[in-house]
Amino acid sequence: MKKNVVLITVDCLRSDHLSCFGYHMTTSPNIDNLAKKGALFNQAIANGPNTFCSFPSILTSTYSLMNLSRKEKNLPPNWIFIPKERPTIAEVLKTAGYSTAAFHTNPWISSFFNYDKGFDLFEDFLDRVGKSLILRQVSFKHRALFYLRLLKGLGKLLKKQDINIKCLNQMAISWLERYNPKPFFLWLHYMDLHAPYVPPNPSISELLTAIKIQIEIERTSKCSSEHYLKFLKRFYDEKIMFVDKEIGTFLSELEKLGFSHENTYIILTADHGEQFMEHGFVGHGLLYDEVIHVPLIICGPEIEENVVIEEQVELLDICPTIINLLKLSRIKSFMGKSLLPLIKNERSRKEGVISESIADNGWKNYSFRTKQWKYILLLDGNGQMRREELYDLQNDPSERRNLIRKEKRIAKKLKAHIQRHIAMEETHAQFEIKPKIDQKEKALIEKKLRSLGYL
Repeated sequence: MKKNVVLITVDCLRSDHLSCFGYHMTTSPNIDNLAKKGALFNQAIANGPNTFCSFPSILTSTYSLMNLSRKEKNLPPNWIFIPKERPTIAEVLKTAGYSTAAFHTNPWISSFFNYDKGFDLFEDFLDRVGKSLILRQVSFKHRALFYLRLLKGLGKLLKKQDINIKCLNQMAISWLERYNPKPFFLWLHYMDLHAPYVPPNPSISELLTAIKIQIEIERTSKCSSEHYLKFLKRFYDEKIMFVDKEIGTFLSELEKLGFSHENTYIILTADHGEQFMEHGFVGHGLLYDEVIHVPLIICGPEIEENVVIEEQVELLDICPTIINLLKLSRIKSFMGKSLLPLIKNERSRKEGVISESIADNGWKNYSFRTKQWKYILLLDGNGQMRREELYDLQNDPSERRNLIRKEKRIAKKLKAHIQRHIAMEETHAQFEIKPKIDQKEKALIEKKLRSLGYL
């Protein structure tokens, strides 16, 4: 009998704020329980420091910069689309006879960017207002509507986007109840931990504090006051507790429907973490461990309980692992490696993990991380080196001391991995990604791009 797969991804979830990863507070009892029922990966690394640059690795097992938009004059060339030629895990499973569904509200991984490929049902809440309004959603979500959300003065448009974890879980359960799909692949992505940092059911005092903090973050990307930084972390932890509670409720509902660890694999991870001034900023986008070190838990049929894996792995490995667990044929385009051998106590042969990102101005940031070392390389839009960093993770896990001048031999060795990676990407980025957009959509996109300063 074919097994089911539920992939849960949580936006902005830091591994070191979960109690199963040693956090000093009990923030995640349900996630902890999930980890006890299966395999917990202590050294899982995201292949990108933000949603845009992380999710290609999760759903296609390829690197983000292999999927850049090219030769489309009406779109920024550094936007990442999933090419029609690039198979997603949903497409692979659909071909193998699985029903597929996804529920989320993140515009950067919406149908606009082709993330709906392979899904029978893909609810990203954008079609209600038109796919072209993706830019408006991004603009609102990261600017004006940030404050409107804080004040709960939401307009009709925002209400359609303000779907929380409870709503998504109810929709997923309703889909399972209504269609009784067997077997199925279900993907849920939760945005509840994303800024603005407002705790569930805040008091007036907490709401006012959250507004003050968020205004400063929006203006400076920083939280200058230690007093406010403590509030920020507390609000974040309270949001984790809320998400954890709802994950527990969802898993209980799954079991009531007959989808247990005997017939369903549960995979839980995050696309990236979040910075709280460890390196001078609040948010995400940099390649330090508070951002790219993420939780990864896998449990289900034939996976032993209480397995803790210290080997370094990457989100690129999720798709090949699903294929291996379901006993399907290997997909050539998947670049990661199945984690099943590690779960069965074999050693990893992975030299290190590449993470990468691209900025609006075309600058690219790369890191190569081993269990002991991390090398970070920043290139400008012309490919010229702008900055190098090297950290000894064993003796300096907080990445405070840049050893680039002291350990030149190690830096040179790790840099060579990134140089080979860049050459590989240039060779394999063979698809010219030209999204099909009608003339009205093009005109609206150009208008919105100008308003955002892209054109």
